Amino acid sequence: MGNDASGYLLIPARAEGRGGGHRVRSEALLRALREKGADAWMLDASVLKEDNSAGAIGREEAFSRRWKLVIADNFRTTSDEVKAWRKLGPLLGIDEGLSRDGFDFLIDLLPPLPGRQRANITDLCLNPLPNTVRENRSFARKKNGAEGGTDGLPRVLVTFGAEDAAALTLPAAAALRQMPVEVSAALGPLRKNNAEDRRVLTEAGVAVLEESAAYNLREKLAAYDLIITHFGLTAFEALYAGVPAAVVSPTKYHETLAAYAGFPSFYRYSKVWFNTPELAPARKRKKFEAIYSEIAEASAQTALRWGLNGPRRDLAELTLGFEPLIYRACPVCGAENIDRHPCLARFPRRSYRRCSCGTIYMERLNAPPLEYDRDYFFASYRKQYGKTYLEDFSNIRQNAAPRLSRIKAALRRNFAAPRAQTIQKPRLLDIGCAYGPFLAAAADAGFDVMGLDPSEDAVRYVREVLRLPVIHGFFPPAGEPLSGESFDVITAWFVIEHLIRPDLALRAVNRLLKPGGILALATPSPAGVSARKSLSSFLEQSPSDHWTLWDPRFCGSILKRFGFVPVRVFSIGHHPERFPLVGGLAAAFRPFALAAGGISRLFGLGDSFEMYALKTGEGAW
Repeated sequence: MGNDASGYLLIPARAEGRGGGHRVRSEALLRALREKGADAWMLDASVLKEDNSAGAIGREEAFSRRWKLVIADNFRTTSDEVKAWRKLGPLLGIDEGLSRDGFDFLIDLLPPLPGRQRANITDLCLNPLPNTVRENRSFARKKNGAEGGTDGLPRVLVTFGAEDAAALTLPAAAALRQMPVEVSAALGPLRKNNAEDRRVLTEAGVAVLEESAAYNLREKLAAYDLIITHFGLTAFEALYAGVPAAVVSPTKYHETLAAYAGFPSFYRYSKVWFNTPELAPARKRKKFEAIYSEIAEASAQTALRWGLNGPRRDLAELTLGFEPLIYRACPVCGAENIDRHPCLARFPRRSYRRCSCGTIYMERLNAPPLEYDRDYFFASYRKQYGKTYLEDFSNIRQNAAPRLSRIKAALRRNFAAPRAQTIQKPRLLDIGCAYGPFLAAAADAGFDVMGLDPSEDAVRYVREVLRLPVIHGFFPPAGEPLSGESFDVITAWFVIEHLIRPDLALRAVNRLLKPGGILALATPSPAGVSARKSLSSFLEQSPSDHWTLWDPRFCGSILKRFGFVPVRVFSIGHHPERFPLVGGLAAAFRPFALAAGGISRLFGLGDSFEMYALKTGEGAW
């Protein structure tokens, strides 16, 4: 867990046929990071301009160090590439189109296909968007041409990126020459046959942009009335500049992306145009105005849909704010996860994986903001439960009674009976005791109690009001505040999910427990009705500081590794109203609620569970 490495490694798409947009965007991010003083480098950089050579790093050197963050703008990454790059540091993918569930984190700067695993962050305004935009970005055409086109003709720019692997520039320009427009073309720096294409286009009356203008094209877009391109960064740059855009798709994949994003197809309009008999110039212009209006309306709607009517945002600044917290092995069983634990779901700044041991664990772009201060037990608690923790104190204390009865029963089990008979006052440590309702109930029930909690306010209350012994800190505690201590019972009610390293905590519990001692805990369950109904929704609603989710069906095998054997596991937190189909009836009618509640208990469908385990040994670790 954690990330003590340094520096940023950028990996752009380098394979032929993947276009130049990914490389251009990676170079822009590289420059911005280095300008902000970051230790940023680009792997095997394909330099598009001389002044971009700074920051290039070879593969051998890149693979010899650990990086704070590896950023891949690679378009379609193989599983082998993901596995190799994850060994270098936390792996962030930008607009990944293939191995989405392998990356630690994802940012989508262009709209992904529906049904794909969503990204942690989706924000088109993080792209390197143009500074030069039309006034009000209204998509309305200037009647005399954006830059005063010849004879008032609309000015149309054809551009298919830095590479144009499908060679779409010439046919698109040829189609436009049949329309009453001025046509310009930008030939990307990675294209093949640029010299020949330039000659053909020039002879056909198409103005070809100089290479310097083609490279920094985004700042030229506002000078045109219409952009013809493919699905990609240029299309969205045009929308941000307030210029309508229609697309020609080089592949079925691009066509699907463009249709979902909302771009009109230039092919459809050109096909209709060629199927129309020869028209008089005035009729041609009127027809083109109708086509233009339709494209402009679609472009305006697409820009609004994807938030391109707002301000630009700084991807480099966002990146520098990340402090990734990741696991490279399961925090419970220790199994390495480089290629075996695909991502289950993603939400803003956090991702979830599931280990083969059954544990679901969280990784984050930044540590959760939550701290266990007074507000956690008052304002936050009230927001969730309708009352503060102290207002709920008597209810929590009352609920401790059945738990204490189960603990006593576990201590009296046959194999522990000889030792249990000698225990006059069992010693109990309550981890995460908060303001002490369980401690108070346990003391009344005849236990010799001690509490531990990270909240200073809670610890003060336990000491001064309840007059019970308590330690301030996290578990396992720093230093040796529990050195030499041993306990008959250790409890952790809704605590283990908050621990970044639960494996270390379980080892510490084993050390502190006497032979035959009892570990009792409660924690949310991913096997309950809410998670079964929608695991994605269950994880999305999971608190930001819940690092692990334990499945009660697999806890037995996990705990054996730490020297424990469960003696009782059962579900709690039953919610009949959350059942599919009959949930509404259960919420409205008591008979349905009783029936659904009975089914929930019978099949262990509660949204949390309690577990009582016996220490049988020192554990395998």
